[in-house]
Amino acid sequence: ITVHDLLYGLLLNSGNDAAVAIAEHIGGTAEDFCVMMNDRAAKIGASNTNFKTPHGLDREGHYTTAYELALIAKEAYKQPLFRKIMSSSSITLSGHYLRNTNPLLGVHSEVTGGKTGYTSGAGKCIVFFIETVNVNAVAVLLNCPTSNDRVSDSRKLINYTGANFKT
Repeated sequence: ITVHDLLYGLLLNSGNDAAVAIAEHIGGTAEDFCVMMNDRAAKIGASNTNFKTPHGLDREGHYTTAYELALIAKEAYKQPLFRKIMSSSSITLSGHYLRNTNPLLGVHSEVTGGKTGYTSGAGKCIVFFIETVNVNAVAVLLNCPTSNDRVSDSRKLINYTGANFKT
């Protein structure tokens, strides 16, 4: 499987196995890739972030903040392939149908992409991008109790951003 297809599996379907495969391909080992991730995070100002896994699952010493997730997402959004994948509702690659888990995509025209997540430590989470005539923003929600709360709170942020901010 190509790295291109692994990226789709990682970002659309939260493929933790894809994260490990990519990490080992680029870093040699998952641990060495995490060192690379931590170095890059520090360079963009994410000094309260420490990666212990390439996939984000809970592990002792693995942490970040909502603000720093926004910094990291903003940096990733500069990459055209990342934007393309994040905005894809679904795709079939290598015989596998992949569907984006972002419940906002295609429902709110101002949402151009994003990534959902869940761990027992972080709860239900989402990072998403908002683009309108007046604003470009990244929003981060962590530790939502339910998927419905995650969507409801995201809608509130979308509406609040549109009503109160201009670039």
